[in-house]
Amino acid sequence: MTDDSGSSTSRRRTLLGIGALVLGGLGGGIGAQQLLGDPTGDSGSGFDLGVETRDGGRTPTPTGADSGSSASEDAEDDDADADGVDDGGSDDVEDVSDGNADNSGGDGPTDASADDDSRDSRGSGDDRDGEDSSGNGGGDGETTDKAHVSLRRVSSEPVRVGNLLPGHSGTASFVVELRGTDATLTVDGELYDTAENGRTEPERSDGDDTDDVGELQEFLHVTLWHDESGKDERGPRDHVVYDGPLSGLSRVENVALAGGRCVEPGTHHLGVEWTLPNTVGNVVQSDSVSFGVTVAAETCADRLLRR
Repeated sequence: MTDDSGSSTSRRRTLLGIGALVLGGLGGGIGAQQLLGDPTGDSGSGFDLGVETRDGGRTPTPTGADSGSSASEDAEDDDADADGVDDGGSDDVEDVSDGNADNSGGDGPTDASADDDSRDSRGSGDDRDGEDSSGNGGGDGETTDKAHVSLRRVSSEPVRVGNLLPGHSGTASFVVELRGTDATLTVDGELYDTAENGRTEPERSDGDDTDDVGELQEFLHVTLWHDESGKDERGPRDHVVYDGPLSGLSRVENVALAGGRCVEPGTHHLGVEWTLPNTVGNVVQSDSVSFGVTVAAETCADRLLRR
């Protein structure tokens, strides 16, 4: 009798000890999770990412660049007035919905965009029409990765460029808003659209033999960089993400920003400069393109736990 009672007491003590160890482990795990910054914890801080597209439009043409520049600009103003476009955004933003407007004649490239200086070209990377002019960017979590709560991927709304003359240049920027917790940021390049918009006689004469796909992306030079100052000016220490023809932008994949370091919640900027070289002929006369970026953010706590 005595032996059975002692054995039962020993078993109870053993079970209580195991239970205490399990509870202690769970408590320690929860504490470690909170210490590492659980993005969906009870703090309610959350973890999210947004990308806003800001199209700076064309850089003003230098005075005296060519004798026909003023006539071309007058034609643009007349076309814009005729279309009755509401100037709700930037004064120097490309709208290529009328990419082949008024390009049927002439002996050379004609800057004849109906309202290329009238609209803030903001449209979702998934919505090619780009009718949204609210300036809210690509939308929060528009392409959120549902497989992991601590990874977000958001595509920007496109920057649209078209109806260019050789020597034209312009700027744009992508404003990345990180909310909730520290994270690492990576960027992919996106080439959304390469429209031919019909072929003018000068284009045909210059060897353009494609009906659907334009050639502008092959000649337009773009530079994408991490604008750490946020002043839309490339500094000597800013990291260049890509520099080359627009056609190669889509090959930019998973490029780390800030050297792959964790960055704090807040605003981060990507700058863009684009230029059409003076040596380009009529082959791109009516062409248009649209491009953007996809930004991914991963919480630093999640990266640490996976190592």
